Amino acid sequence: MNDVLAKLGAFTACKDSRLACAAAVILAELAPHDPSLVQQLVDALSVADALRRPFIIEALGRIGTPEAAAALVPLIKSEGPASEQALRAIAHTASAALKPLLKLVGTVPPALLERIAECAARTGETAAFQGLIGALLNADVDTCRAVRHGLRIAMSTFSDSAKANLRKQLEHGFKEKALIEHAPSLIALVKIAGDLGDISLQHYILDRIETDEPLAVRRAALQALATLHYSGEQRAKLAPKLLPILSESDLVNLAEPALEALRSAHLGGEHQAPLRKLLSSQSSRIREFAMQVLASQATTRTMNELLACLDSTDRSVREEALGALSRAPSAAGALCQRLIEMEGGEAATETAKALAPQAAKAPPRALQSLAHTYVALAAPNGPRKPSDAESIRRSDEKRRAILNVFRAGNTPELSEALLERARELRKHDSPMQAYQLLKEGSGLNGWTDEHRIEMALAGLSAGPKELGRSARSSDQNLRLLEDVLGSGRVEPKVLARRITRDESLSRKTIHYIGFHFVERMSGDRQFGQLLLEHLAEGRSEEAGQAKEKLVIEGLLKLKGAEVGILEQRAKVMLAASDLIATPAPAETRVRKPVKAASKPAAKTKAKAKPKHKARS
Repeated sequence: MNDVLAKLGAFTACKDSRLACAAAVILAELAPHDPSLVQQLVDALSVADALRRPFIIEALGRIGTPEAAAALVPLIKSEGPASEQALRAIAHTASAALKPLLKLVGTVPPALLERIAECAARTGETAAFQGLIGALLNADVDTCRAVRHGLRIAMSTFSDSAKANLRKQLEHGFKEKALIEHAPSLIALVKIAGDLGDISLQHYILDRIETDEPLAVRRAALQALATLHYSGEQRAKLAPKLLPILSESDLVNLAEPALEALRSAHLGGEHQAPLRKLLSSQSSRIREFAMQVLASQATTRTMNELLACLDSTDRSVREEALGALSRAPSAAGALCQRLIEMEGGEAATETAKALAPQAAKAPPRALQSLAHTYVALAAPNGPRKPSDAESIRRSDEKRRAILNVFRAGNTPELSEALLERARELRKHDSPMQAYQLLKEGSGLNGWTDEHRIEMALAGLSAGPKELGRSARSSDQNLRLLEDVLGSGRVEPKVLARRITRDESLSRKTIHYIGFHFVERMSGDRQFGQLLLEHLAEGRSEEAGQAKEKLVIEGLLKLKGAEVGILEQRAKVMLAASDLIATPAPAETRVRKPVKAASKPAAKTKAKAKPKHKARS
């Protein structure tokens, strides 16, 4: 030992605690393998106060020689902070501390034994695993549990060679008769094998699930099988042994552990018979597992059996069946048919919940039938049959359930059926019913401008047609047409042609629409003009009103008709492009009649005053 190290070692025992701590930190960084220095640190540790003790312990751990490790082992057995500090420090010593650590096995309490087992196992050496597994022989339950927990924690840092060393020692342990005849030792071996996850150990574990083994051993073996690193196909090969155990009456110890061992297995059609038996299991988890597997297999028989579960009086069974069917795309068609056939009520709501996640994957014909069922409930052909309140409630619940399916599934079948039926209703003089039908399905997938236009026309046909500006400004149906025209997707001429050729619309409705839009600007004004011009060609009362409105708006000139102020307002409301295209002198000529028109109005008022006085 050189002089510098000797002085640093001496400083660790000096009176100045801060100097001692600094010296210990330096020695921890240098970590010299010097027996004389280790002895100095051991001597200093025996008289160290609470401030410097952790630094000296850390220095011994960093040095890591067998002598340093041997000095730390006695501290581990002591209680208090020094024990924890020594355990952390000795982890740095690696294999140098292995022998003294293994000597502590069986002489310390289980809580400390778990930490010692972890430290020893992290070395990854065969001797460590051999000593820990040997400690299981005739040990009590707490000792076996502590060794297993310590190994499980250490496995997170194992290298491939360490895992191979542990696997070999486990194989030796399973072949040692004294170990496997002692139940706590056997359970520990099985669980350690499960924690390791190596499927080469599976035959040692599978042998322990047989009926001749103690119940605790069978349970531990089933739990270990669940943690082995199987693929889905490999786990499916365990089904012949594990599926019968799912029918055991002991749910906690046997059936449910076996379920976890089969959870991710890729089961095929050959397992349908035992799975169908599990539909009547007392465990909700086992029933749900069987339903999900059967639903994924999607045979006609399994679908019928799962649908039959939806009629169970047990609510939990119904919910489990719904959950299984909602995850199976192949169940969509059967759920559609069930929803069509049922009367309604809560059962319809539950069926719709299962169908909604898979609605987009249902066959198109099934969705079309479901859409027509909704239309028949919402707007039936012919007069409604008298029904009691309960029947009406059930019908409404079924209708809402179907609507929720289409909203969740984003399929256009219902939108198409609603548009077709709404046109029929309006043609047969039932515009309000058509409007309500479209309003209830507003916003569905496939909702287009055709639906908006049809909804607006149905509402306008059934609603009041007050020409007052305030009444028209609050008319939502006019707003719909404004939105369609404003979007630019439909040209004014096209929409006007459609409306004028619609035989279901009355002249009064067309006049109301044209009256409103002719007061607007640009394309809206053109649309209104086209409607009023179409009406003005006839001899009806609305024809005269249309001509009058066109004259007022300055869009039609009649012989002898006086130019008024409203015509001038109409010119101001022209589109900006029209104003730009007009020459400047013409703009001047437009302003002059406004001034001229104001003079006769003043004269009229002046003449009216004498008449008023004469009468008085």
